[in-house]
Amino acid sequence: MTKKRIVGVIGLGHVGAHVAYALVVQGIADELILVDQKEQKLASEVQDLRDAAAYLPHRVTVRAGDFADLGECYAHKIKESGFDGVLINITNPCDIVTRELALGVGLPRGRVFGTGTGLDTSRLLSALARQTGIDHKSVSYTHLTLPTSD
Repeated sequence: MTKKRIVGVIGLGHVGAHVAYALVVQGIADELILVDQKEQKLASEVQDLRDAAAYLPHRVTVRAGDFADLGECYAHKIKESGFDGVLINITNPCDIVTRELALGVGLPRGRVFGTGTGLDTSRLLSALARQTGIDHKSVSYTHLTLPTSD
């Protein structure tokens, strides 16, 4: 029997909601657990994703999480809940928060991710494309060079 793929998204602002939608549409998770401080936002996102999933060729369960308080102790609450999925952090400063989550939650290596640098790179490429008039698919970060001091 294959282990159930559980993904948790904490924080359903613009980016978090889009991450959740992408996970559902692409069938990356068997179960998606959403957590947000705003109860109405959480309920709305859960219902929207459940409605969208009804028309998809794969099955995904979407549910609200039970982490009402996202203060400094939320890693402890995640750990205590027995959560054993994949955790994606979109909170800034992303790398620092992701590291602290990984240490605090205690999931195995490769199960806590942050979108920080990827999202920042995407934003930079988009801004460069708009400012230069070059199609965003033609802008590559491998060709960007930073000025050096002599």
